[in-house]
Amino acid sequence: MKFLKFVIDHDNQHDTWQQHADEGLGPYLAQQYQLPESLQKVLTALTLSLRSSEQTLVKWALPRISRHLTSIGVFGPGFGSVIPKWGGGSEIAQVACRAGAVGGGVYILGTGVQNHTDSGTVATGQLEVTLSNGDVVKTARLIGHGSQAQEAATVSKLVVIVANPLSTLFESTVEGSPPSAVSVVTFPPGSIAHRDIVQEHPIYIMAHSNETGECPAGQSKSTP
Repeated sequence: MKFLKFVIDHDNQHDTWQQHADEGLGPYLAQQYQLPESLQKVLTALTLSLRSSEQTLVKWALPRISRHLTSIGVFGPGFGSVIPKWGGGSEIAQVACRAGAVGGGVYILGTGVQNHTDSGTVATGQLEVTLSNGDVVKTARLIGHGSQAQEAATVSKLVVIVANPLSTLFESTVEGSPPSAVSVVTFPPGSIAHRDIVQEHPIYIMAHSNETGECPAGQSKSTP
């Protein structure tokens, strides 16, 4: 309870946690709040971090835990978020592409960056980029190439339709709340063993019921 009260109001208590901002969330919860490892994993899961609780920084985790807790009940009793029917994150990308085109932007599909070189002075800061189709363009910024691309995390995703309603995942836990349409199942690092393979990163399964319109009745959609 002490941690929950703190994290909801952490924005007004910088002096309390700022010195621990670059520490791992797991050790921070253990040292400052004496929380056991089981609760450390649960709280880390609320952040949807792609790293373990030891590698998830306090300054990155606290705002996300706070947002999750304070969102519960905003749209109605028992839940803190809504999802669209027949659509998702891909629609946001489509809207961005259309907005870019209307504003005069150009996007090219199926084309990569072959190489890039400086094309101007330090003042202009322009890069000359050669695309894999042979075209040459100039830009002030190049994102996701070279060292930046090497530092980026790699995420594996899978979308499956399960011939089971998984009804236990979508039960209402608060009186007066509607049936859940999405449930998040988490497997912390090290919780899955397969021969000599070590699970170093968490696994999240976003389970959708047929209420989302993404699968027939009596089935469910899961996205690990």
